[in-house]
Amino acid sequence: MNHIRLFSILLMVLFTMKSHAQDTELLRRADLIFNWLQNEKYDSVTTLFDRDMKRQFDASQLEGVWGQVTMTYGAVKKSGEVILEKQDKFIRTQRMVDFEGGRITLLVAFDSINQVAGLFLQPGDVPYSPSNYVNTELFNEYRIDFGAPDFKNSGKLSIPKSYNKAPLVIIVAGSGGIDKDCSMGANKIYKDLSWGLSSKGIATFRYDKRTYRYQNVLIENDKSGKTAFDIRTEYLQDLKEIITSLKKRKDFDTKRIFIMGHSQGGYLIPMLNKEFKAVFGFISLAGTLREIPELAMEQIDYLSSFETMDAKDSIEVQNIKRQMWNSLSPQISNVSSNDSVLGPYTVNYWKYLASYKPAELASQIKKPVLVLQGERDYQVLMKDYELWKSTCSGKPNFSFKSYPALNHLFMEGSGGKLSTPKEYLRASNVPEFVIIDIKNWIESQK
Repeated sequence: MNHIRLFSILLMVLFTMKSHAQDTELLRRADLIFNWLQNEKYDSVTTLFDRDMKRQFDASQLEGVWGQVTMTYGAVKKSGEVILEKQDKFIRTQRMVDFEGGRITLLVAFDSINQVAGLFLQPGDVPYSPSNYVNTELFNEYRIDFGAPDFKNSGKLSIPKSYNKAPLVIIVAGSGGIDKDCSMGANKIYKDLSWGLSSKGIATFRYDKRTYRYQNVLIENDKSGKTAFDIRTEYLQDLKEIITSLKKRKDFDTKRIFIMGHSQGGYLIPMLNKEFKAVFGFISLAGTLREIPELAMEQIDYLSSFETMDAKDSIEVQNIKRQMWNSLSPQISNVSSNDSVLGPYTVNYWKYLASYKPAELASQIKKPVLVLQGERDYQVLMKDYELWKSTCSGKPNFSFKSYPALNHLFMEGSGGKLSTPKEYLRASNVPEFVIIDIKNWIESQK
């Protein structure tokens, strides 16, 4: 449910680069791109895109992303010199840009004929720092490889040293292309959760979501008719292999495997309960039982309230909301493959979810479920938490807790009833009391 993910600004990962080009021309083009972005000449930027970039990223999308950057960070204050790097088959320019609210690295990758083959806006230059509740001496961490030949992937298994047969938590990520740590600038909330729990006797497994590495492949497979891009190819296939593989191990309690779903991962818990009988219980972090496009429309209304929009901006917001509307289950059956839907997903993606009834399935769950919610979350609201409670509160296997100061990333903030995207960029950690609550609940489930 992170369509307006203002901090995850990877524009395109298309490194099919060729050979070196003239340095002076590339430096000139890097300057042009930066100036065009500042002056909102997005069509001019796209004239330099190679064929793949033009096919997958247009001027309106570029406008939306740059607008999100300025909404989050404010106006440009200054920029540094352009650095040119030659790496194997491509050439990349790098420029540090200081905004009012933080620093962004603008990276542009060029192919052998000086076309843009990759464009990145990477937030933050502050390194991750684990919280003082983490003690890496108390657990071992192993790399685990998995995935079909076309979707090779990996994750990190953390196992406490001094606990015999510890329970295991598998962290299932939210929407979009998210790495195993949920890296956002200096923050890595999945690493916080994993290392925090493993320091306190709970084994964990976190992994790169398939869309982190293969989103473009999934979209292309869908467009070509090879394989539909939907929840099965995004989540279920990898999870099935992960659970099957981990259950063969002897170094944790394979009878007590929990899935902890964050955001869209929490939204999928009723489906995962039906799919994976071997899972002992579930933990929802900012999960919802409503449709994702419905929440996305609320998010864009909230974020738009911070900006004074001209007529062009208003039209763009309405176009985005129309895409979200098309993606809702009552509408999607009438949408063709050429119609615009909530991206980066496809018509097939939303058609698959049209028959998913999370509230109905949630009421049928008999396994232990812990529902946690930050009260300052603007992406998944307290009314979503209340919907969980009204749907499942009469069931003794459900437990609920909300945190007044926490946002969607389960980090603390202040000011305003709801958080803002800027809050996500402040270096922070998931508080220890969240780790302790999860640990205590897991250990109470015998």
